[in-house]
Amino acid sequence: PEQEEYVNIGTVKIDDPPIRQIVMAGPGTGKTTTAIRLTENIVKCGNKVLLLSYTNSALSTLKKRIRAHPYLNTKYHSEPFASKNVLKLNRQVLLSTVDQMARAIQTGRLRTGSRGGNQQNFDMIIRNALHIVENDASVLDIFFEGSGPMFNHIIVDEAQMLDDDRAALVRLIAKKLCINSINGNVSCHLTMFCDPKQTISNGTGRWLVELYNTGYQNSTSKV
Repeated sequence: PEQEEYVNIGTVKIDDPPIRQIVMAGPGTGKTTTAIRLTENIVKCGNKVLLLSYTNSALSTLKKRIRAHPYLNTKYHSEPFASKNVLKLNRQVLLSTVDQMARAIQTGRLRTGSRGGNQQNFDMIIRNALHIVENDASVLDIFFEGSGPMFNHIIVDEAQMLDDDRAALVRLIAKKLCINSINGNVSCHLTMFCDPKQTISNGTGRWLVELYNTGYQNSTSKV
């Protein structure tokens, strides 16, 4: 029943007030399965999804699940920020890591840039992207095609793996896409699936632990 509650969120209309929620559940409870089902429901309603993860391995797992899905397997693109040509493919499910998205923001165009570099360089890209989005709303034009956004629902799987800056970037983009919609009435919804009790290391998940420890201990909460 709880999974059905989150899946049904996919029926919201594009101009409905934006939904912001965190779905908290333990390991093995079906978070990724629910994220895929939510994605299916959103797409069947004619909307588009940006499905995010933190690591490439987690993204690969999502990609395998999408490829095996009888409805979504022809409707996805796994490198939405790699080329401007993706806009011509009319894919309804875009799969990306948060870092790939941040590189697109930093360069100001739909290109992932170099895949090399160390963790410090990646973290700097995230901080730069966060600063750009905070101070220059026009950079979000890269997320638009025609008169609307490339996606109107962001889903993050294993969100507890994000550090504070990456979580802030995702949340800020969802907020800015609502404010800066071209026709003024497009909402960008955000759902983050996570396990707040998983081991936290290197600063990842601190934002979530703080939410959890300050009273957001229900199965869902506002982001």
